[in-house]
Amino acid sequence: MNKTQKMAIAAAAVLLVAWTYSAQAGLDGATVNLSAYYPNSSSLFANGGNVVAPATYGTGFASSFSPGASAQVTDTQLIITQNLSATTYNPAAFDGWVLSIVSGATIVSASVDASSQVDPVSISIVGGDQLFLNYEGVTFPNGDSSIIDITTRASVPDGGLTLAMLGMAMTGLSFIRRKP
Repeated sequence: MNKTQKMAIAAAAVLLVAWTYSAQAGLDGATVNLSAYYPNSSSLFANGGNVVAPATYGTGFASSFSPGASAQVTDTQLIITQNLSATTYNPAAFDGWVLSIVSGATIVSASVDASSQVDPVSISIVGGDQLFLNYEGVTFPNGDSSIIDITTRASVPDGGLTLAMLGMAMTGLSFIRRKP
């Protein structure tokens, strides 16, 4: 194998590793938890429980917080719908929902979808595994939905990046020629 062929193989390996770790994973297959927090983002009010996406939290899943709320976690969205009667979130430091990724993808970004009828006053991502949606003071009419678009990337498995770097180093070492 000549030097040009070795360089082509090394470049292909580097591109394959980079593509693997930058691919969008989506939430399908991830274990998630949607829970209500009030009066601040540290105070769990109602735990929605862990589910594997795609999943639906049925009406009343957080009945002590918002009796008519239901939610869907899809591959790329969180959809919260108010089903029984209008709800006004309390004025507080935080009154809303936290989507936690228990295992699976890492959240890269989140934004309000153009078709959303109710928007949170703030959206925050903490540590790549928690999405905070603060609705404090917002009125949520009956039948309306808040739709949040979520972009994720694949989580790097433990040791995966180390093995990839080791492979690249070994490929680099193969280019070093021994002098006679």
